[in-house]
Amino acid sequence: MVILFLLCIAGSTYLITRIQNNRNTINPATSPSIANILKDNQTVPQIILDTDFAGDVDDVGALAILQAYADNGQVDILGVMISSGNHYAPRAVDAINTYYGRPDIPIGITWSPSVSIQSRYTLDIALDFPNDIDVIPNAIDLYREILASKPDKSVIIVSVGFLTNLQGLLSSKPDENSTLNGIDLVSAKVAYLVTMGGYYPNSKDHPDKKEYNFALDPAATNYVVTNWPTPIFFSGYEIGEDIITGTSLDETAPDNPVRVAYKLYTGGRGRSSWDLTAVHFAVGNNKNVWQLIGPGINQTLPNGANYWKEIADGQHYYLRNVFSKS
Repeated sequence: MVILFLLCIAGSTYLITRIQNNRNTINPATSPSIANILKDNQTVPQIILDTDFAGDVDDVGALAILQAYADNGQVDILGVMISSGNHYAPRAVDAINTYYGRPDIPIGITWSPSVSIQSRYTLDIALDFPNDIDVIPNAIDLYREILASKPDKSVIIVSVGFLTNLQGLLSSKPDENSTLNGIDLVSAKVAYLVTMGGYYPNSKDHPDKKEYNFALDPAATNYVVTNWPTPIFFSGYEIGEDIITGTSLDETAPDNPVRVAYKLYTGGRGRSSWDLTAVHFAVGNNKNVWQLIGPGINQTLPNGANYWKEIADGQHYYLRNVFSKS
């Protein structure tokens, strides 16, 4: 069965095609242990988005749907962190935030990028759309400032890029924002991490035997997946590969930077939606869309490959689509 549905993005409409596999899974709506982890749907999630925002255009889609959820009062965007070394990415992010009426969302960048990525769209978006970003703080410092100011267990971090910034956060020392070190600060303030990365249950089945986000900074991947102190929910390559977005953006206004970015990247064709799935899950209302496999441990290898190991007291889960192709 092929499931079609429309996802509206602040006046833009993405036609999404789901082709899903039916496996034995845990439904978050019926699992008490998972229900205790996931945010109450009546509480507006407070989200920090961590993105590589350059190499692929699904980062633009992820930020766009996050903004659309904010328009609907479904999420509070605390900040956007950039894990790539692309020079124009911060201004491009600010341009999209400005387009959606939130020009003051804090933006941080990695000051020690492991990967510097060329982009088909960041230069055009940065130069052709309004933005006013000036001084860009180190993402680690901004993470610590934001987390220290929030109630315990109130922040959801969504990573749709490399785990470079999160490795730096975990390794950070006490500062003027908090007397806690990085791991203790994350443990106190973060409810859970949602990350688009890996292939499940085993990346040996990935076309490249390892997934892009995990493989380009594998040292950060191994460190974060091994040491992260809160639950982690993984949205794998296999989830977003067959969810195609962007085909309806030509119907939107020419001054829409999301439309322009997709056009520059795809030439008007649809694109797989890896990063969008992680944002959708993190915002909530998922009982009819996603199921979870777990608990367990996501084992990562030195080259960024991964495989799943079931462990009863593990803090890791991975997403599986509810619907099936049959």
